[in-house]
Amino acid sequence: MLNSLIIEGRIVREAAVKELSNDKGTKAINFSIAHHKSKEEAIFLDCVAYNKTAELIGNLPKGTQIILQGRINQRKWEDENQVTHNVVEIIVDKFHYTGKKSESESSENAQENNN
Repeated sequence: MLNSLIIEGRIVREAAVKELSNDKGTKAINFSIAHHKSKEEAIFLDCVAYNKTAELIGNLPKGTQIILQGRINQRKWEDENQVTHNVVEIIVDKFHYTGKKSESESSENAQENNN
């Protein structure tokens, strides 16, 4: 089955790279991006990257625009109260840096929102 995804968005929160405790030095980062469907509407997507990709993404600040290439994954788990949780996330294989929102772009958007 084909499971491939390419999507563009902005990092919505800074995240730290963690070393997985149950593995042999694997590094991971969980982060989210906002993908704008239109000027007024965005969807927020949870993402996971590993090892070198995780380290590189971990250095990018909030607001950085990137293009992700990866696949969709679904995880389920039960918490201590036996509540089942379900998450759909993007497993990032590669990414491309496309830039950080410029100050001039930010001020233009602020002016548009004030009109």
